Amino acid sequence: MTDLTAVPTYKDRTVGLIVVGILEICLALLCLLNLGVMAIAVFAVKAQTAMPQTTNARTMMGAGLFYLILAAFFGTMGIGTMRARRWARTLMLVVSWMWLVVGAFSSILMVFILPKMLGSIERAAGPAGGPGITTFMTGCMFVILGLVYIALPAILVLFYRGPNVKATVEAKDPSVPWTDRTPAPVLALSLLLGYGAVASLIGISYGAFPLFGRIISGIPAVLGFIFMAVLSAILAVAVYRRRPAAWWTLAGLWVLGCVSTAFFFVGGGLDMRELYEAMGMANPELERMGIYDIWKNPAVLILMAVGMLAWFGYLLWVRKFFRPAEDLSAPFA
Repeated sequence: MTDLTAVPTYKDRTVGLIVVGILEICLALLCLLNLGVMAIAVFAVKAQTAMPQTTNARTMMGAGLFYLILAAFFGTMGIGTMRARRWARTLMLVVSWMWLVVGAFSSILMVFILPKMLGSIERAAGPAGGPGITTFMTGCMFVILGLVYIALPAILVLFYRGPNVKATVEAKDPSVPWTDRTPAPVLALSLLLGYGAVASLIGISYGAFPLFGRIISGIPAVLGFIFMAVLSAILAVAVYRRRPAAWWTLAGLWVLGCVSTAFFFVGGGLDMRELYEAMGMANPELERMGIYDIWKNPAVLILMAVGMLAWFGYLLWVRKFFRPAEDLSAPFA
């Protein structure tokens, strides 16, 4: 018999993959540029003020590691995308979705922060500034935030989720990578935990560990960050393998996190000032910009509560993917 099965056709998106890959490499270079500019600015301020050297070291170490990780990530994704690798498409699609969700949440939060921040800049400018300058700066800030938090991740989501892009990378890279061996929502959760492990290690540089309304410093803080890093790494692997115990552990940590957050903000956000001081990042400018007082705003607290409930809703949604070990061989939707 003649095989009449039709061969599926698709539009080759190799050129698009190359263009997007170049964009991601540019993002990596931008992260390195930001790191360099930040270093120059910090040392310039140090040369003109009495800023403690420890403040410089903590700020540079934490932010520097963050930018280096971002640069390495975008650089790797750019090369993988240009080479049409399936793992690059899956990772960027999942990360872009997370980027978009967090960006939308952050954009709402910035609505409460930007007015006071720009008002502080206007007062510092004095007579040289004016309503026109403030309006212009406000517009520029919202345009930049819109591009970084919303537009860019949305473009990446639309590109990577396209059926022709998916078909192109599958044709050029037929092997099934580790990123495609677990459901995408579970992979996102595993990646978040992996990021949490790295962020905990970066947190060691700041030397302040908030816990149930208290701020721990010194050796106990270092041990606390190490414990969280190890726990997050173990959970990242267990979640990727869809172990039910990992899901229940995350649900328990959510409850503890809610309790700890409630203790932290029970004083109207006053502990935020203490946290910045413990981190060696206290600055009168933060006071003038209202960064400490923003956490007294009921709307901001409600926004945080909505975020925590949304996180728990996500945990409930992905619960269906976690199965006993003997059922993990079954296909997933």
